Amino acid sequence: MEKTINEFEAQRDFGKILQGVISNDDKVIVEKHGEPVAVVVPVELYRQWQRDRAAFFDTMREAVEKADMSEEEANELIEEVITEVRSRQRVVEKMREMAGRADMSPEEADELAAEAVQWARSHKD
Repeated sequence: MEKTINEFEAQRDFGKILQGVISNDDKVIVEKHGEPVAVVVPVELYRQWQRDRAAFFDTMREAVEKADMSEEEANELIEEVITEVRSRQRVVEKMREMAGRADMSPEEADELAAEAVQWARSHKD
């Protein structure tokens, strides 16, 4: 299960949080002043992210070698890809936040969708 808590809850209930991560594969987003700052996830998921990241950069290196690109051009391309991925992640986080407001009318949902589109456009890196 994925849940979001504030930093006070994280400090107060850290033992319980760890137990949920260990026992139930919980994923816990910790916010400070309403902004996500950390995530507590099962170590195997973290290791998978590390493997995926390493594989991604290996693939990028291979592509650069095949494309006859300079290291500087390759680094620029990598930065563009990273920026795009982070931008998409922020959109997903914003949509999840909005989905938490389940008690809304269709008109409110339409307004929220318009807000999400505006938010995504204004936060595109």
